[in-house]
Amino acid sequence: RANEIGIPVVGHVPRRMRATVASELGMRSMEHLFGVLPGCSSGRDRFFDNLGDVYSLAAIIENDPLLRVLDEGRCRELLTVLATNGTWQVPTLVNSHAMTTFADTTIFSDPRLPLMGPARRASWERAVSFWRSNTTTEGWQLFEDLKQRRLEIVRMMAEAGVPLLAGSDVANPFSFYGAGLHDELGLFVEAGLSPLEALQTATLNPARFLSATDSLGTLETGKLADLVLLDANPLQDIRNVRHPRAVVLNGEFLNRSFLDSLLSHVTEALSSAAR
Repeated sequence: RANEIGIPVVGHVPRRMRATVASELGMRSMEHLFGVLPGCSSGRDRFFDNLGDVYSLAAIIENDPLLRVLDEGRCRELLTVLATNGTWQVPTLVNSHAMTTFADTTIFSDPRLPLMGPARRASWERAVSFWRSNTTTEGWQLFEDLKQRRLEIVRMMAEAGVPLLAGSDVANPFSFYGAGLHDELGLFVEAGLSPLEALQTATLNPARFLSATDSLGTLETGKLADLVLLDANPLQDIRNVRHPRAVVLNGEFLNRSFLDSLLSHVTEALSSAAR
């Protein structure tokens, strides 16, 4: 129906639908590799044949070793469909990475936590406590296997010409406001993208996705001057995106001292709200 009236469809691939079917129907973008992860596995057919009304992807994969095995032939066929149809992918690798860290007793010393607010931190603590109480040694290895699988699929996507966008699925456990994007860019590089390609998933590619390259996406005369100025070159090390010296927003220059004052104000306000 959306095709008939000219509305683009983005979001999650339905649980019972193969990613190839969603792509052929014209889905504009897909989140979290839903449909793609099982579609690239040796157990693909069994996965879709056995899928019930409600499922836990982790539970199904844990009980079916074939779903952990990447079938490169099937995956390349799937990625060719996505590339041919221009179906954008938002992998949110930061989520699968976060799951591999929950057993780490130091994660709650992350200096970014005060910016999340007490209610958010409490919800994260409950989630991490649940996974620590209910995850076996094999389960932690499963999370690591799934992270590596996702990284490999994203590398193959880049090679196949599948268009990619950065996303952080913010507010899920240890997906931070703002900084989650920095984490995602780092994971794109870990997957095999160059630092330039990773940066483009958050700059040029969104402009392309929105058909807004006339005003966004590159530094050119006449385009909107929404800029981040960094202390060091991110093309040499993608981690340099974590160190902005200044921001230009809506024509206003915000220097480092002003940015620090904003962060201090937010931290103080959240701390006061918690008391």
